[in-house]
Amino acid sequence: MTSLKLISGHPFATVEYLSIEWGKSKQTIKIRLREIEKMDRYPEKSVKRFKGNLQGCDYLVFHDYMTHHDVLIEKNLEHPPYDPYEIAKNLGWYKEEAV
Repeated sequence: MTSLKLISGHPFATVEYLSIEWGKSKQTIKIRLREIEKMDRYPEKSVKRFKGNLQGCDYLVFHDYMTHHDVLIEKNLEHPPYDPYEIAKNLGWYKEEAV
């Protein structure tokens, strides 16, 4: 039997953090967050706002969107499935342990 153990992770990331992490301007990050909000692909509360201002996003959602951005903006292409479990595993947030 294999189990997964949480190693580390930060499920919510601010606009400032995403800007530094991805090497993009805050304005570009906000544009991407607006694009994420318009998609049916992700859970409804993935992007956080406070008094109408964009504050941040679920990191796994943002990572998936940025990784597949070129495919996701094309409506005629087949989109890869969104699997937060796999994304977290690939980021090293979890590790497999034999039990």
